[in-house]
Amino acid sequence: MKTTYSNYEQKPSNPGLFERRVNYKIDREFYKTAPTCVFVLTDPKKFRSELFHGIGEAFERHLRVKFKRVIGIKATEKGARKLGLDLRNKNNQKRFSRQVRCHTHAKIQIDRIGDTFLFVWAKRSISLSFKLVHTETGKILFKSKHVSERSNGGIPLSPITAPLSIARAAALAADHETYQSLADDAARRMLTPLPNLRNFIGALTGGIPII
Repeated sequence: MKTTYSNYEQKPSNPGLFERRVNYKIDREFYKTAPTCVFVLTDPKKFRSELFHGIGEAFERHLRVKFKRVIGIKATEKGARKLGLDLRNKNNQKRFSRQVRCHTHAKIQIDRIGDTFLFVWAKRSISLSFKLVHTETGKILFKSKHVSERSNGGIPLSPITAPLSIARAAALAADHETYQSLADDAARRMLTPLPNLRNFIGALTGGIPII
């Protein structure tokens, strides 16, 4: 399997049989603002579940490779509570951004979760969307979309291969860590097109502590 990266503005084409597709777009404004800090916004109700929380943590890990300062989901929620802010409100997002001096936020959206088990074949998948937004202006600086999937099993061609296909399909269906692994793969691929600003020379953090 190989991963191909396509710009959102390009005409979409059907991915090949052994091809993963990541759609992305980097806006010109990204290079003008050169963000060095990101805080992560999520739906608090959804991301309390183990699966959704694992997806959020996966993006946090890979964002820290790209940016000098990342305020994760838990820290963002804790900081918002201290300030008495509901971050579902855009004006409150701006107030939070100014307070912590972090002017870009990340939004993770789970578009679809797939779980198929057909006795001799199993497949699990997650479809995710990601955005980097300049909090003050609302401008989308970067966005990406990807479907990460894993399958196992197969069509039994003989009595000998049938038990093997069943065992492989059952193993995938019973593995509770599959989605965490898929989320980590998806986050890594979706953030790969982002320039690395962690060591950006012009970054001025001012010694501001992470919440």
